[in-house]
Amino acid sequence: MLIAQLADIHLGHRQYGLDERLEDYNRAFLNAVNELIRLREEKGMDTVIISGDFFDTQRPTPSIYITAIRGLTRLREAGIKVFVIRGNHDSSVINPTENPLVVLHQMGLVRYLDNEYADFGGVRVIGVGTVYTDMQNKLINSLNGLRGNGINIAVIHQYIEGAPYIYP
Repeated sequence: MLIAQLADIHLGHRQYGLDERLEDYNRAFLNAVNELIRLREEKGMDTVIISGDFFDTQRPTPSIYITAIRGLTRLREAGIKVFVIRGNHDSSVINPTENPLVVLHQMGLVRYLDNEYADFGGVRVIGVGTVYTDMQNKLINSLNGLRGNGINIAVIHQYIEGAPYIYP
């Protein structure tokens, strides 16, 4: 079983306010789709996990939705399953149910996991969206409550207390 993992795609990001950077992010995502399809054809890779911040904002523009739909449709047509969790840019921690990933899930382009799991091929993929740093006990309890007996892959988009980082 071969699984690909992507994170922090940030579709819709205009780094430095430049339209050129917006296009760079779109192009990078579509190039990743091409590579994933190549891996499907050459190695049999059939699952992709997107572990947060697929979008740069919880309200992407129609053109960003079109880019996302275009790439995800190609993956679906190639027989690749896509699991996705929300990152801090995809939705508000206060209102996690209102986010663009739900739309992609309803369209059948992704399987959106938010405090739930999916089993396939003896593997359980557990998806837990971003929580506030001071709620990490909730995160740990969610993960423990969703564990299976076989191989578990916990997918989170989260700073973990004690991990070294420099962030302004």
